[in-house]
Amino acid sequence: MIQEFKCEKIWGWNPIRMFALPAALWILLTSLNLLDYFATEHALSKGCRELNPFVARLFQIEEFNAVLATKLLFLAVLFVLLPFVKSWKLDLLAIATLVYAVVATYHLYGAYLLHFM
Repeated sequence: MIQEFKCEKIWGWNPIRMFALPAALWILLTSLNLLDYFATEHALSKGCRELNPFVARLFQIEEFNAVLATKLLFLAVLFVLLPFVKSWKLDLLAIATLVYAVVATYHLYGAYLLHFM
């Protein structure tokens, strides 16, 4: 009986896992996306060039901010699709956040090199 209770407590409904972790990942992913955008824009203003050819073309569009619109579209699509992939929901969100954490780290290192080297 004690063993069943422990198993239910571990695998049962957990409000922290259901709400707090996804919310924290969404906030982190959105923040990292914005950091990526502003760091790229800053680097381009200092004479650097965008290595991704698709994003480089988006930065050339002057009528509206195509890069920011694309980033917001990416977040919206991810937000809409993730609830339908129930078993992988947190995993996909964590992977997307990890990818943007690597990109943001790369940008922060590049900003450091631009200013201090």
